[in-house]
Amino acid sequence: MIDWKNVKGTVLKIVEAVGKWLWPEVCPFCGKVNRSGICTSCRKEVDQLRIVHPRCMKCGKPVSQPEQEYCYDCMHAHHWYDRGVSVWVHRPPVSTSIYQFKYHNQRRYGALLAKEMVSVYEQTIRKWAPDLIMPIPVHRKRMKKKRL
Repeated sequence: MIDWKNVKGTVLKIVEAVGKWLWPEVCPFCGKVNRSGICTSCRKEVDQLRIVHPRCMKCGKPVSQPEQEYCYDCMHAHHWYDRGVSVWVHRPPVSTSIYQFKYHNQRRYGALLAKEMVSVYEQTIRKWAPDLIMPIPVHRKRMKKKRL
């Protein structure tokens, strides 16, 4: 008798392998083919953009002084969220990658970016035990433009 679960699993592995061969992983920052995700030259570049302490207690952006609790934006604006974090400062090549992900349908970048977020914030997020985790949504004007 044929074990269809094993056959299905084997076929899915073959399809995945062929898919990776036809459409290999690319670095989300430079777009070059790289089987391991982020290439070594981009890794060095984005590691320099990594946000470390001190950071804003509301949005997670870097602040200049350790005794400063909130960044300028959070002191002067109301946000509809409790707390935000980010792995990197929003500058190229990070901002370019996020732009490609959000507005040019580069969905494959999402898994790599999420993996980076988990590697940095997994313990923090577990400690916070949030009700909801969500990305920053597209602005209404941009959404209308995307639909046209």
